[in-house]
Amino acid sequence: TEWLAARGLVVATGTRPAIPPIAGLAEVPYWTNRQAVEATAVPASLTVIGGGAVGCELAQVFSRFGARVTVLEVAERLLPPEEPEAGDLLARIFEREGIKVVTRAGITAVAHGDAGFRVELAEDAAVLSERLLVATGRTTGLAELGVEVEVGRLLWMVENFFEYTGKRWHEIAFYYEVLLPPGCPLYEATEPFTGTEDFYPGSPEGLELI
Repeated sequence: TEWLAARGLVVATGTRPAIPPIAGLAEVPYWTNRQAVEATAVPASLTVIGGGAVGCELAQVFSRFGARVTVLEVAERLLPPEEPEAGDLLARIFEREGIKVVTRAGITAVAHGDAGFRVELAEDAAVLSERLLVATGRTTGLAELGVEVEVGRLLWMVENFFEYTGKRWHEIAFYYEVLLPPGCPLYEATEPFTGTEDFYPGSPEGLELI
């Protein structure tokens, strides 16, 4: 089947956890959000790679259940996509609750052994814990479907689904990908666009929902 659209094509394939290319990570039994919510016991200690919404939420959950938690975020603050005040406020709350936060964390390698997980940081530092949670965003499964796109020019993963009513896009919390036609002047980027702002100005006429 061939689909043609004047302005864009929405491919709603869903997403899966994005796993960063950290040395040794693929060889260890880390958790994603799925394993974390399926856990039947609270670990004595937990390292969370990723200080976004999911990582921070689960960090606080396990901390309040009694785990000793460390959050590692490569950006300069927690909740990088949000307003700076939100990340600063959460950092103060975490400090008050005993959750250790390391921002601008240069993670170089991960290892696992009888003693648990070891996350190597820059400048010869390391974090040890019983469990490791990776919460570094979501990615798509287009490759498994045989869809070939030029990521960055034709593909954007947007973390919210918008329904057009009147003259506004309204968020209703889904994941999807937007494939724009070649030469589209709206966005020319070298990296995928991720965000909740209006990504498609004007009327959505010609946008096919399949």
